Amino acid sequence: MKRPAIISIILALAVIGGLTGAYVIRENSTKKSKHYNKLILERTVGCQLKENERELEKIPCKSYHVETTDVGDVLNYIDFYVFDDEASANYVFLRCGRKWFQDGSEYGDNYVRGWQAGVCDAEIESYLYITGNMIIVADLQCVSCWAEEPPYEVGSSVKENISKRPSPDEIVFYITSNF
Repeated sequence: MKRPAIISIILALAVIGGLTGAYVIRENSTKKSKHYNKLILERTVGCQLKENERELEKIPCKSYHVETTDVGDVLNYIDFYVFDDEASANYVFLRCGRKWFQDGSEYGDNYVRGWQAGVCDAEIESYLYITGNMIIVADLQCVSCWAEEPPYEVGSSVKENISKRPSPDEIVFYITSNF
């Protein structure tokens, strides 16, 4: 007599545990995922973007960037790489985050910040950020031994008001605030 009662209690607990487990799985699977495309990006950044077909780590994606000449515009230093799915973006992020950067870079769950490895004649600090099916790559600063063009014509009596490049922290703040 006791045996059927114990078996039915065990079965009842198994059913309740299974329902609880299914609820947790269902709750996790309804977590909103960010899926980007050109329309969503243009709406987010507030301007038109140029689109190109690319491959990163042999995975096809679309690359987007602005075509402006305003040195002070944060978007001039940012490229967006949109993949078909999150798995492809994660694969590329994990591979590139280790290969593109020198030792001593800062690694987080969804970003890498540091100096690019293997760059000749310059030092480039970059920021890699992943969200959903998109990887954002930003050039934060470049230190080079090459001279830059003067901001105005030599001999000109009028100096133009030249916008300065955004700071690395301004670029990172823009990315983390909007994506």
